[in-house]
Amino acid sequence: MATQPTAMNLFYDEGPLPRGTGRVFHCNPNLGKIDVFINGLLIIKDLSFKQVSSLAAFPPGRCQIDVYVNRKLLVSNVFTIQEEEKIFAVITGDETGVDIAKFSADHLVPPGESAACFLHLASRLGKVDWSVHKGDVVFPSAAYLSATPWLPLSPVSFHLEARKAGTKMILLPMPNCSFEANEAYLICIIHNGNQLEKLPIKLK
Repeated sequence: MATQPTAMNLFYDEGPLPRGTGRVFHCNPNLGKIDVFINGLLIIKDLSFKQVSSLAAFPPGRCQIDVYVNRKLLVSNVFTIQEEEKIFAVITGDETGVDIAKFSADHLVPPGESAACFLHLASRLGKVDWSVHKGDVVFPSAAYLSATPWLPLSPVSFHLEARKAGTKMILLPMPNCSFEANEAYLICIIHNGNQLEKLPIKLK
């Protein structure tokens, strides 16, 4: 069993060094609080299920993310981070395993408008069609750990739903999805251990 590296203070340094920045989202219902190490340094401590971390620095180039629970290593993954890249990292999966994935969190919203990107983070679910309620399919056949292209939206409320891909079967109704002007959102489907759930996350 791997041992936990020596913890260092959590930090986000706004100094001049080139780096990526981002947040980590814990959406694995089978884990308790997690600690996240980046290249061997403890960056995020005691992150709870359905919690998004504060902003963290990610070194450019090779970046290894390690997830620990109770001082035991659960999973590692290596990503390439670009200078000034803005990322959204997720810790997801189910009772059979833990997954780490990285998505872009860099999107410019036109003044007075809004935008959304849809993330499929429910490992037990097959492919889904992101759709307007009782209307057209907007993004078909989205697989687990996929992100849609950014969708420009008017800053109002929409009734949306996730359907079983290629069918009319509604897997998750998403009524009253509200989008504010000048804001970008990640709309996430997760499994909370009992049922599917939608979690909108406003990018800051």
